[in-house]
This record gives sequence, C-alpha cells and structure tokens, in this order.
Amino acid sequence: MSLFEDTQIVAAEEIACGKLLTAFETSHNRDLVNSSDEELVLDDAGAGLSAVCHSARAVWAHFVCEELERHFSYDSATGEINKKVFFFTLVDIGCARSLNEHKVDLKSWPRKFGQ
Repeated sequence: MSLFEDTQIVAAEEIACGKLLTAFETSHNRDLVNSSDEELVLDDAGAGLSAVCHSARAVWAHFVCEELERHFSYDSATGEINKKVFFFTLVDIGCARSLNEHKVDLKSWPRKFGQ
C-alpha cells in the first residue's frame, strides 16, 4: 500500500463530506445556501483544486503523500520512514499566546482570521 492509502484520507473525506451534506440540507431549509454552494463542495472535477471541494482535497492529499513518501523513503510494508519528521502549523502571530497566559479573548480571533 502507499502512504496515501495508509492514511485513509479518502475514508475520512467521505465521512466529512457526509456531515457537510447534512449541514447543507439544514442550511437549504433556512435559505442560507444555494445549489451552487453545494456544487463547489461536490464537484468531481476538483473545482480548480479549491480547498472547499472534497475531490480537490483528495487530489492534493494524494500529491502531498507521494512527495512525502519519496522524500522520507516511506516503507509501505512496515509504514516506517527513515528520517525525523516535525509537524507545525502556521497561525496569525496576533493570536499567539504565552503558555502562562490564562485569560485569552477568543472572540476576537475569528475577526483576525477573516481579514
């Protein structure tokens, strides 16, 4: 098996898409979304590799897994790699806080991310 298959990204994506379709159904009933919104998510052509499209996310994941597999010499038989891996995320520095800071205003964060 490949790294892409081992990650089971497709199965996770199917579950997420099902939950999203349930949310769309509720939103349709409230006239908050229309059919073109749903088409962006369900487009099998990858919707121009848009992050909201489930098939596009699978295409991106497949590509990233192929690159990681090649770079880290992924052993598909054992699931092991031959290098150390460090994962990180990128955040708005304005949202970064000290470990000792206990009172953080989370309500302002969505506004920061929306900018």
